[in-house]
Amino acid sequence: MKLKVMHLISSMNQGGAQHLVLDYLRNLKDVPDVELKLVVIGEKKDSFYDQSLEKEHLDVEYLNCTGSRFRNSILRACQNWCSQVKAIDRAIRDYRPDIIHTHITIILKHALLPIVKNQVPLRFNTLHSDPAVYQGTNLLIAKYGLRLGYFVPVCITEEQAEKAKKRYGFRNYEILRNGIDTEAFQRAWISRDDARDRLYLPRDVFVLGSVGRFNKIKNYSFLLDVFAGVLIQKGNALLVLAGDGGERATLEHKANALNISDRVIFLGNREDVATVYCALDVFVLPSVHESCSLVTLEAQAVGTRCVVSAGIPAEAVATPNVRRMGEKASRDEWVSAILDDSYAEDIVCPLSEYDVKKASAGLKAMYLKYWSGLSHG
Repeated sequence: MKLKVMHLISSMNQGGAQHLVLDYLRNLKDVPDVELKLVVIGEKKDSFYDQSLEKEHLDVEYLNCTGSRFRNSILRACQNWCSQVKAIDRAIRDYRPDIIHTHITIILKHALLPIVKNQVPLRFNTLHSDPAVYQGTNLLIAKYGLRLGYFVPVCITEEQAEKAKKRYGFRNYEILRNGIDTEAFQRAWISRDDARDRLYLPRDVFVLGSVGRFNKIKNYSFLLDVFAGVLIQKGNALLVLAGDGGERATLEHKANALNISDRVIFLGNREDVATVYCALDVFVLPSVHESCSLVTLEAQAVGTRCVVSAGIPAEAVATPNVRRMGEKASRDEWVSAILDDSYAEDIVCPLSEYDVKKASAGLKAMYLKYWSGLSHG
């Protein structure tokens, strides 16, 4: 028997959850005992992940739920809820999955009712986000949705699991680490000079940079402050930012206000992120919080030195080449860490534990274990 597994996610915009789901579909595409189908609540867009799904002929269905046009916020919320619940219900009835796996807990606001109504036998939810981000109604949805829907919570680090147990009140859970294609990143390694040539960056300057969505969680506004401090000591330094998002205009404005805009390069979204990592003297990520931080793992996979915030889980220290800053570290302390390459952190979780093939095999093993328990229960 081939288990039918439906993965459900809100969109395939570029992010860690989307990255993980795409890798699962790739690595379990041709296995004999599990069939994966991805259902995306929103529309197909022009993101790298949407393009990859089409190019690689992976099994995906878009429900094309768009926002309501009502001006009244209550009517708009009601229409959005109804349209998404109906669309998810129809997708479940059409596919009739043995297992449903939802991504990002807040999705239960729309998915819980159709999943329970259609009596999907096994249900998993990967948390992805830091449990602290949910407040008020969203916290209640996460807390009680997992319980009422009899979901198996899937955490991506031990640190996240400990936080989630306290905040959501569950005791049983699974740990399944996010995966990156470590072999592909290591194959993609090129020399720093070659990487800079490809990105049209000068070879003879100090380059720090980051990769990710431009949102407040990434704390890139603080990174601009730190970079202004770096320039005081290294006047020819460059800051390279790969990614895009709602905060871009704000960041560009701040770079102008700090009079450093001529030293800050916005690369936009890139498919060749390995080249970006290879071009850097140091990768910097000052996020307020992250549940895993795939970009920190990717940078380590090509050997780039990393300076990251206390918001990055300790388990993301997968090589000695990482400096994890204190929670209240000042701008000057960040500047010193970026310019000092003499440290070596203790490895908390080796890079081999994050290999995407291992993560995908672990996912399949988890499904088969619970299905076997259900069949013999």
